Amino acid sequence: MAYWLVITLAVLSGADAFPIPFSSCAGNQADDASRLVIKSIDISPYPVKPGGSALANIGLSIKKKVDHGSHYDLKIYMDKYELVHESGDLCALSATFTCPKDADDSAVLQYKFQFPRVPFAGSLRLHLMIWNQNNQELCCVDFSIDVRLVDGKTVMVEKDYLMEEVQKLIDEYSGADM
Repeated sequence: MAYWLVITLAVLSGADAFPIPFSSCAGNQADDASRLVIKSIDISPYPVKPGGSALANIGLSIKKKVDHGSHYDLKIYMDKYELVHESGDLCALSATFTCPKDADDSAVLQYKFQFPRVPFAGSLRLHLMIWNQNNQELCCVDFSIDVRLVDGKTVMVEKDYLMEEVQKLIDEYSGADM
């Protein structure tokens, strides 16, 4: 599993990034004032080369203190197949993240994953849950991204972006001289 994913907390780098639309998990009833709030998700570098690695950067606003004993559960799927299932102590995730983290702080959760050397296409889905030391849910997030082959390279495509590109082609075609 470590081949697919290394989890660390770090500051975002200036690399080209692809913003990812995300949503809180269905049925999530946690109060935003008393939890971790997801501010942004992006993938970098973009595009990802076959055999290369990419980072999923999750920007967090910490609304409630994160202390020793906080834990996480992470699942990554390619289409319907589970590629990664990891869980453990949130505070032991990385040497760069130390507990306690005070309320009104911010952090970036960074997931590094390795793409296969052979280009592939499909749907990647990530599901992440985080609980505090009292087992209260702090965060639950899902995001999906379509992965396509473009000129033999693996390219991530968010559905709205794909529709914008299709519309550009339609506009270009309809404006062409026949």
